[in-house]
Amino acid sequence: KTELPKMPDLSGFALKTELPKLPDLSGFAHKNELPKLPDINSFALKVEMPKQPDLSGFALKTELPKLPDLSGFAHKNELPKQPDLSGFALKTELPKLPDLSGFAHKNELPKMPDLSGLALRTELPRLPDLSGFALKTELPKLPDLSGFARKSDIPAVPDVTGFARKSEIPKLPDLAPYAFKSELPKLPDLSGFLRRSDLPGQPDFSRFALKSDLPSVPDLKGYALKSELPKLPDFTGYARRNELPDVTDYIRARDVDAMLVEKDRRLASLQTDLLGEIARLEALLKDRAQVVVERKALKVRTPLPAAPAKPKVKRVRVEKKPDDLELIWGIGPVLRKRLNALGIFYFRQIAKWTEKDVAKFQEKLETVPERIGREEWVEQATRMQHEKNPKEIRPAKFNVAAG
Repeated sequence: KTELPKMPDLSGFALKTELPKLPDLSGFAHKNELPKLPDINSFALKVEMPKQPDLSGFALKTELPKLPDLSGFAHKNELPKQPDLSGFALKTELPKLPDLSGFAHKNELPKMPDLSGLALRTELPRLPDLSGFALKTELPKLPDLSGFARKSDIPAVPDVTGFARKSEIPKLPDLAPYAFKSELPKLPDLSGFLRRSDLPGQPDFSRFALKSDLPSVPDLKGYALKSELPKLPDFTGYARRNELPDVTDYIRARDVDAMLVEKDRRLASLQTDLLGEIARLEALLKDRAQVVVERKALKVRTPLPAAPAKPKVKRVRVEKKPDDLELIWGIGPVLRKRLNALGIFYFRQIAKWTEKDVAKFQEKLETVPERIGREEWVEQATRMQHEKNPKEIRPAKFNVAAG
């Protein structure tokens, strides 16, 4: 029975007779038979048309006043830069020149005659005080005003009170995305088309399933039909597992018998070793007595042979309270003592066994082959150690060393 392939569960599959009958779709049209709808994506709906701005407060081009001809006028950026006159004096600030019409120039002065007979300077009348007058060399140079216009030459500025400044002119809306009436495309003749409200109602497809809703048909290529299945053999003469007798007691009794035989063999071996050791000690005593006799005869101190060294026994540190290994099913008093002799006292030690450890202890315990794996010592020890100390070993490691 264990070698037979496990039959797949086909309870979820439907027989051909259980498949639902397909509906008659002869009255329905295929997708390739449907008329092609015109492309209306480039047209705008009425609700999508932009609302025309209110232009009642704006003037038409024909209503705008004609601007005066300003070609003869200079722009502000064309006017020459005024010279810096901060160091010059205004006409009103200039001192009033004295009236020199009664004075003669130097070149108009006559040659001085021989004044030896004339009066001395001290005899001349005193000259007027001219300290408040400026010499010609002290007069400031007048600026070059040839490039300036006289007030009489400046044209009269036109009256622009009726005009608006550039900053007062309202900003016109951007009409670039709008089309003129002449640019609007001619609407197609839709008289032969039906409105959406006139279209007949769609049939009720709620009872129909979409292709995406249909269940995916499983791939049954790897499955065999009932007619292809091999004929099962007749198992009437065989017993089921639940009909088999319980052989646990028999296995335990067999293990006990094997352990008793092993115990007898070990006792015989120990007895042989003990007899050999007794014979060795008797021979050693005889040799020692002979040496004593020879010493007395020779009166010389001869060192006695050293006593045999005691064999070193490997001691295992045991905590105060070891675990009860007999709680693991399959470990009795004999196996517990053998495990203790090998240094195994705790569940955690068995829980950490690997496959190599299981094989090693299987050989040292000299028990039935594959008994540790069959009775699941490692899993039981892991479970018991987790119950004892959950933080030390997690339940996820229960089956690590199961082999």
